[in-house]
Amino acid sequence: MFSNLINALIENSDPFSEMREELSLIAQYFRENPPVLVVGSGAMFYLPAFWRDPIQKEIFKSKNYFDIEELRNLDQYLPEDAVILDVGANIGNHSLYWGVERDARQIHAFEPAESRFAVLEKIIEGNQLQDCVTLHNIGLASEAGTASPVPGKKRHGGSPRLRKDAAGTIPLVPLDDLDLKLEALDLIKIDIEGFEVDTLAGARKSLEKFKPVICVRAVGMALPKVDQFLEEFDYLRRENIGWSTYIYTPNERTAVEKTAEAAE
Repeated sequence: MFSNLINALIENSDPFSEMREELSLIAQYFRENPPVLVVGSGAMFYLPAFWRDPIQKEIFKSKNYFDIEELRNLDQYLPEDAVILDVGANIGNHSLYWGVERDARQIHAFEPAESRFAVLEKIIEGNQLQDCVTLHNIGLASEAGTASPVPGKKRHGGSPRLRKDAAGTIPLVPLDDLDLKLEALDLIKIDIEGFEVDTLAGARKSLEKFKPVICVRAVGMALPKVDQFLEEFDYLRRENIGWSTYIYTPNERTAVEKTAEAAE
């Protein structure tokens, strides 16, 4: 009853009505004219939902890449001219950093959510990274199939969690089934809550062939499951570089160390 009274007062209050109208006009303006923010060495972010999307909001507020310290911590594991898989790319924060700041040779960015993928496309095209970054509007899994968003379940950054669903519209494909024409693979970054191990299980051949460094965001019980799966491939959890974000390397060596050894 009290909340209904407050709402009634607001509805009948001219100042509140005017404020709502002004806020509505401001929101409409930014929907039609999304801000473009320049960060780092000239990377441009397109932020159409910066007032409500957590990642876009943080980029807008900090005037920098999202999770910049995490990205800098990860630099030590990347060789020059790196080949990277960005699994759960969202709007392309990490792909943009690696393409602009690290001058990566090749990046494959996977983002199944249509709304995020649309922003990802604009950011990659706006930064003229099409020759470096290949976009995939699919999810990765242990076997081919389809998925649907989980109603009411929002993961870190606002993207919906997924569940396997035969009637779903989001394609799921094992990494090993894709013809990416990789000659090397230095890093797999995974940020897809609930699909961490499923993604790795679909990449068995790639893990065995390339032995990439793996960076995975694993929350709660996902972490021991990732540990257990990667033990099969002689991987060790090396360190925590950010919020629930962990680095795994084969034989306790980084990609940079392996490159240095190969050059000797």
